[in-house]
Amino acid sequence: MRNPCTILLLLIPLCSQARTLVVDVVSDEVFQPDFLGDAPNFGAFITYNDELYFTASIGQEPLGHPSHRLFKTDGETLTRFEVDPGFHIGTQFVEFQGSLYFRGDSGNGIELFRTDGVDLVEYDLSDDESGSWPRNFEVVGDRLYFGANRLGSDGTGGPSLMVLQDSVGSVVADVQVDTSYAWHASVDDTLYFSANGSDGYEVYRTDGQDVSLVVDANPGPGGSNPRPEGVLNDAFYFTAEDAGGRALYRATPESVAQVLSSDVRLSAGLRDFGGRLYFSADRGSGYELQQTDGGEVRQFDLNPGPQSSNPLTYGGAVLNGQLLLPATGPEGAALFVFSELGDLVRRIDIGDSQRPSAVYFQEAHGSLYFSVLGDGVARLYRTDGFSAEEIYSPPEVAGRRFISVYDSESLGGALFVPATTEGGDGLLRITEMEVEVLDLLPGQARSYPRNLEALGDQLVFMANGPDGESVYRLDGDGIHELLRTTPYLTDIYGNGLLAPGATTTRFVRFQDQLLFLANTPKGFQLFRIQAVPEPTTLHAAAIALVGCVPRRWRRSRSQ
Repeated sequence: MRNPCTILLLLIPLCSQARTLVVDVVSDEVFQPDFLGDAPNFGAFITYNDELYFTASIGQEPLGHPSHRLFKTDGETLTRFEVDPGFHIGTQFVEFQGSLYFRGDSGNGIELFRTDGVDLVEYDLSDDESGSWPRNFEVVGDRLYFGANRLGSDGTGGPSLMVLQDSVGSVVADVQVDTSYAWHASVDDTLYFSANGSDGYEVYRTDGQDVSLVVDANPGPGGSNPRPEGVLNDAFYFTAEDAGGRALYRATPESVAQVLSSDVRLSAGLRDFGGRLYFSADRGSGYELQQTDGGEVRQFDLNPGPQSSNPLTYGGAVLNGQLLLPATGPEGAALFVFSELGDLVRRIDIGDSQRPSAVYFQEAHGSLYFSVLGDGVARLYRTDGFSAEEIYSPPEVAGRRFISVYDSESLGGALFVPATTEGGDGLLRITEMEVEVLDLLPGQARSYPRNLEALGDQLVFMANGPDGESVYRLDGDGIHELLRTTPYLTDIYGNGLLAPGATTTRFVRFQDQLLFLANTPKGFQLFRIQAVPEPTTLHAAAIALVGCVPRRWRRSRSQ
């Protein structure tokens, strides 16, 4: 006899879990506006031992300057260190040999501090009540270099280049280190720096023990006012002035050579690509593009004739292994494309007859998106490295039109760009196929969307709502307010007239959170935004199991 078949129905719970954005306060700590009465200073961020360190203003000193403190957070709690790292005085943090070093003031003047995240160690490098003012930290191998003012109790001493090894500081040279630029050149364990010696400010180098002058670019007491330009192919490049102007130099631990003489007028902004430096200089035919690998300098006349091409070497971008540089060509604004071998492979005319004065790039969908400010109007373009097309020109609304590629953000296969729309300030949602205009806050012409950040599958940004600054999120269902800040009035311009003060700071991304300061009825507090799972939804799924059950088994169950 055939065995009958039995169907078993099992109900299996399935979990369907989405994530939502939650904003909450990290700590009860209250921060104070800066000395102008605007939003608190909030910056100098560094991540150390999986915690975020930053400095923020907490009040005013007797002379009206803001007082700051060092803080750290793991995203859940906030810890305050009773030392003022400053803000306007140039806060600097550097991680070295497992510890965090920074300058700060605990009441004994501005000195060097070290922390392991728990304890603070202060280096008392000067007997002067104002401290040693350590600055320009630079790690080279197993050494930490910095400048400091070392004065003894008898007033002797002065500016020095210091080096720290194995937590012990020593003097390398009694020279005044230039603080105008961040000297960060390390070649073959050699530090290059600018200092004021007997011949004024010139470039020096040291291995931590011996110090030597690289070149006396401007003989005499006047100095050459050198500027660092970067490291390329194991050589340090810098510019320096002499009687004829500013020249470009290339230095190694063994030699120094003048790459371009001072009778050539150099423009600021050197670009490194493919083992070559790109920069702008006038060699008698206007400002044109120059290129060098440390040897001969090659000139590209991008705009033949007496007119300069004015290449924006500081504003270029790399796409598919090629360098795209904005400049003025024969037909107006253009992108000039260079290969990794240094060859000019094509010119992409943008179609704007004006000289580009500002260009910002953002890569998405295998293309570069950029805005060009020509005749006072910023237009949005897209290029694949072969051609370019204008994809959006903002209308003028309430006397304003703008595009902020600089503040754009990618999310879900789309690029979001703040821009003026017909309804006022809004967002552009750009895909490979279309440009969609999103009017953020109808009736709010100047909402000024900014600080765009992708978090989870949603877009977070700040904007000016009808009642002041708010934090918003954008998802598939539209725009939602996450946090409304508390407005206040302040004499921000110092003319006795009250004006609205900023009630938020920029976002800083830490792990999977966005941190920022926002004004509340209590004052400015530290907030976090994070994506958290929504409550679990259970669904029942019926699964049919069909099988032939033996007769004996069926009988035994029936007995």
